[in-house]
Amino acid sequence: MKIQFLLILFLSGFNIYCSDIEEREITFIVTVPDSLVTNDTLFIAGNVQQLGNWQPNSVPLTKLTNNKWQVKIKLVLNEKIEYKFTRGSWNKEEVLADGTIPENKYFTVLKDQTISHKIQNWRDRVYTPRGGITGILKYHHYFYANKLKNERTIVVWLPENYESDFQKRYPVLYIHDGQNVFDPNTSYLGVDWQMDETADSMIKKGTIEEILIVGIYNTPDRIEEYSDTQKGRAYMDFIINDLKPFIDSNYRTLPDQENTAAMGSSMGGLISFYLVWRYPEMFGQAACLSSSFRWNAGAILKEVKNYTGDKKNIRIYFDNGGVGLEGKYIPYYHRMKNLLIARGFKAGIDLEYFFDENAGHSERAWAKRAWRPLKFLFGVNENDKK
Repeated sequence: MKIQFLLILFLSGFNIYCSDIEEREITFIVTVPDSLVTNDTLFIAGNVQQLGNWQPNSVPLTKLTNNKWQVKIKLVLNEKIEYKFTRGSWNKEEVLADGTIPENKYFTVLKDQTISHKIQNWRDRVYTPRGGITGILKYHHYFYANKLKNERTIVVWLPENYESDFQKRYPVLYIHDGQNVFDPNTSYLGVDWQMDETADSMIKKGTIEEILIVGIYNTPDRIEEYSDTQKGRAYMDFIINDLKPFIDSNYRTLPDQENTAAMGSSMGGLISFYLVWRYPEMFGQAACLSSSFRWNAGAILKEVKNYTGDKKNIRIYFDNGGVGLEGKYIPYYHRMKNLLIARGFKAGIDLEYFFDENAGHSERAWAKRAWRPLKFLFGVNENDKK
């Protein structure tokens, strides 16, 4: 009886807690021009559980007429919402009239309201990846990680002069989520970081040094590998003891820590920070874009705060946006900035930070500002040009 009483009390408290959560009813109405009507079901996909946590076929709309669809969803008051519409998969998502993949739609839940959209086109009808590949890419498929006991593709970008100047050696930038770095055909939602175009342009203008860029494809274990877990520590071991020795042996690199950098976005930004913070003798620089410093209740912030050793000989770039999911990262961005400054890092010397209130959490947003970390990590001093 006592156990039953406690269970009833617990459930009652749970119900009271749930009833305290304020919600608003949002009605989404989608109109599809007659020329784009198909027999498929329409779905909404977004950044909260009620919108399927970005699953493209989890939350269906109801068909009202031949070309009009609707769904009513209760969302938490003041929640920041991002979403898109699909026909069941990301290969069938909506696109703009010219085939361009749009940024996520977003709003903040403030009241009961109706939001109307008109589909302009579908990805599977008109989409072709924008851009191509600039420079030389070398692929190493099925690259084995000893401690992780898994395989992935490694892609290496070479600057234009690499195969003509055989005496020169180059700094190396290792980038996580490598499938998103160079090629729109392999990247998430068909939008890549355009690191090849950006680096090539900056090298030719003399803005940065010639560098090699190593793209490390992710795996289904991405979240665990990009965080401070057993797999995350094994992933860092893979980069240090499997991948870096291979790159240094097969390409003309400058292998010292000063010329070795890591870069990534979101969870990739987090693991880049861990690499440079924990292995400064191997990685001297890191670029952390829209980093998930909030992971595990801000564990990385606590690690930096509790560090009592000598100032690390490293250089760090990090940034953040202000739209949608990026808004949740802003407090952690500021906390990391203040922690590093308090530990002796100086802006413009071994620390660079940037905030763009209009930027979202996407490959397109990171592509627009990728030049910033490149300039900070590998920028050419104006005096050196003279």
